Amino acid sequence: MKRLSFKLLLSMFLLSNFSLSAYDLSSLLDLAASGSLELKIEKIRIDEERYEERKIHNTFVPNVSGSLGHSRQAYLDKSLFSIFGTQYYSTLMSIEMVQSYPGLGRIPKIQERIAELKTFFKKVEYEKTIELVKKQMIKLFFDYALEKELTVIDKENLRLLNKLLDVAKIKQSVGLVLINDILRVEVEIANYESAVESRQFTMQNIQTDMANLVNATNPESLTLDLPKNLEFATASLEFAAIESMMISEDHEIKLARMDCQLVEKFLSGEQAARLPTFNVSSKYNTQNVNDIYKNVRDYSVNFSLSFPIFDSGDIKNEFSRQRKTLERLRLALQNKINQKKTILKKSWTDYREMSSKLRFAAKALEQSRENMRMMMARYEAGEASIIEMIDAQLTLSKSLINQAQSHRDERIRLAEIYFLSRNTTGYENLDKMEISK
Repeated sequence: MKRLSFKLLLSMFLLSNFSLSAYDLSSLLDLAASGSLELKIEKIRIDEERYEERKIHNTFVPNVSGSLGHSRQAYLDKSLFSIFGTQYYSTLMSIEMVQSYPGLGRIPKIQERIAELKTFFKKVEYEKTIELVKKQMIKLFFDYALEKELTVIDKENLRLLNKLLDVAKIKQSVGLVLINDILRVEVEIANYESAVESRQFTMQNIQTDMANLVNATNPESLTLDLPKNLEFATASLEFAAIESMMISEDHEIKLARMDCQLVEKFLSGEQAARLPTFNVSSKYNTQNVNDIYKNVRDYSVNFSLSFPIFDSGDIKNEFSRQRKTLERLRLALQNKINQKKTILKKSWTDYREMSSKLRFAAKALEQSRENMRMMMARYEAGEASIIEMIDAQLTLSKSLINQAQSHRDERIRLAEIYFLSRNTTGYENLDKMEISK
């Protein structure tokens, strides 16, 4: 009984911990990959294409059909046929096998390979959809983290403004502060209170979008394990290695290569299209007729070759057209590679820009804090007005917000490079990288 109670308590503890578990970025991406309805739809499309592949494979297997027939004839008149009996009946059972091998069997082999390439095409489309879903989730994750950090900044500003308001009211009682100054502080407090409220609703909308991606019915169930802040160290990357990985692994480039392979495989059947078709058929019959013939059996096996003699040049024209198609697809492949290189180069430039942006943002924040410190000293000495204090605080707040947004942009731009080079480990651990000091 004691052991049962202990197991029950342990189960309740584990269940409660599980229900309260928070999702970091990696586990959130795994949840999106397993729960997204869009991905489930793409996976079904792969299965549909596999059935087409099996259908082509089955063309190598002969088809066997059977038939069973029974006929009965009765003579009701007084004709001469009635002398031999008033009824005639027969039963016939037949089994037939038919099989054809176009191009002496080479054409079905080519068709099977084309079907395999089409299945691979669907798999690449599925992987592309996975990365699109993950890219959306990463953006939502860091948008949520940004709103969380901006909420902290706004609440700190509210705390400082409320203190400033208390001091201003005390000074107003002795005639050192005008009513307009009090109103200015109250207006800023109202603005920040509105901003905090608005950010809460924005975070709820982000959670709703996340829930939609993972097919969760309750957005509030997605408790996030956010980083303490967004101040991550910038990554050290090698452009040549990233470009090489992108060219070999990029989804759109893979699809363009596959288009070329499909046409190349079709063109490999040009000679087979002129080869004869090998046909084989066999038939087995068994028949009973009245009481005269019992178990009459016969079988036949037929082989034949059918081949085109003159087709008005249709085969030649079709393959000539496909050669032009292949030429176009090869140019399209090279064009796609060039386009992807351009996108990667621009993403690389955008990410390199983040180092200077973060440096300038940190410098601006340092100067804003120093300005706030000096203004506070002047205000306490009676040399600065409350309006100057508010302006200094607004400048500091803008610097904090700009720095947080810059760090969020750095994560998104780095994620784009990781997606272009298909660096799964990189984008799944964007929230776990070393934080800058």
